Amino acid sequence: MARTPACRRRELVADIEKQGIVMASSCLRCSQSNRPCVKSDKSSKCSECVRVGRRCVSESFVPRPEWNKLYRAQQKLEEDEKRALEEQIRISSQLLRLQKQKRFLKDRAGKFLQSDVESLEELEKLEEEEQRQRDALAREQQQSDALLATLNGSSSDNLPLNWTDLLDNLDSGGEIPSTSSSRSQDVS
Repeated sequence: MARTPACRRRELVADIEKQGIVMASSCLRCSQSNRPCVKSDKSSKCSECVRVGRRCVSESFVPRPEWNKLYRAQQKLEEDEKRALEEQIRISSQLLRLQKQKRFLKDRAGKFLQSDVESLEELEKLEEEEQRQRDALAREQQQSDALLATLNGSSSDNLPLNWTDLLDNLDSGGEIPSTSSSRSQDVS
């Protein structure tokens, strides 16, 4: 008994589906009917095209909408890359400006510090000079106090008439001459 062509096609479809693999790229018919495109390495047709008895036309070209999607995606990436580069340049410029300002402020702080150190050294010199002057005044005050103490120990009759006389009568050794001799010179 001979088999009919429809029966042979069903058997062939079953064999292709058992032995074949699902193709990554569907033929036009499978793509339009939204079915998996199953082919065997021994058959030039997929199981669906064998079942309907039609020629199996592979999609050797990519549909225009797919190309348009690809172009839009590439254009978007280029625009994103351009914006990212512009942002990177802006941030780099800002970073360089901030680093320059930081160096300027650091240099300025160094100058402030140097000025403060110089001012402090000058102030210390002035304080040392003032201390020397206070010490000299204290020594003079001690000498004056000693002179007054010496004078207070003498009788008031023997005191010179004024300080100028006293200073004039100091002998060259810094000793106070006896008051009686200077008084007697004043009286005569």
